[in-house]
Amino acid sequence: MGVLVITAGVDVQADRLEALVVGHGKADELWFLDHRIFYGSPASDDLWQELADYLLEPWRLPNGKDLKIAQTLVDSGYETQKVYQFVKRMAPYRVNASKGIGGTGRPAVGRPSKSNSARVSVFPIGTITLKDVVFSRLKVAEPGPAYWHIPETMDAEWCYQLTSEKAVKRWSRGIPRTEYIKLRPRNEALDLSVLSLASFAMLNVNTEKVASRLEDVRKPEVEMKQPFPFRIKNKKPSWVKRHK
Repeated sequence: MGVLVITAGVDVQADRLEALVVGHGKADELWFLDHRIFYGSPASDDLWQELADYLLEPWRLPNGKDLKIAQTLVDSGYETQKVYQFVKRMAPYRVNASKGIGGTGRPAVGRPSKSNSARVSVFPIGTITLKDVVFSRLKVAEPGPAYWHIPETMDAEWCYQLTSEKAVKRWSRGIPRTEYIKLRPRNEALDLSVLSLASFAMLNVNTEKVASRLEDVRKPEVEMKQPFPFRIKNKKPSWVKRHK
């Protein structure tokens, strides 16, 4: 069946915005669909408009059905006020602010707080919990349940970023705690994957039911040459390839 639900994560850096779009299937199978970098100052409204346009674009599935990004989380750790302004405007499209919370045993996504100047919902995400998921999924070697499909468009640097941290166990007053330490200076791919997983957790989706509904959708009369989701933009779709 392939992709059933699409989510996204956005990381804010001093000179750019980075977005990751992810497709989720049955039994935790996952496809990295696109990684996009928007260069410029996060203080610029034009840069945020570029991101908004991107997040609102639909994706075409092999069965001819269009899917929109169901949930997006934007990390609010940098240029916080700009993030708040953006998510407030984009709230009708399920674009929300997030804040990473350390500590073992925290839920993937906690109860949101509006204790901020913009009165927007900020969702705490359990970064340790979600990084544990990332690294456990990367160990799955065969396509199927829990397997992550990485497209050829994501180069070696991106893969290095995805695996740029290592879990270590620390002891505090006799209690073991997990921490992640950096092995490389850049870890944006890992952070974006965490945000995309948290976005999916927020939806609480039953993918089996979604799959059943999609199976009832009439298949297109003309078979598509590329059986993967692609973005629809200006009638020039950007095909998403993957490797196994």
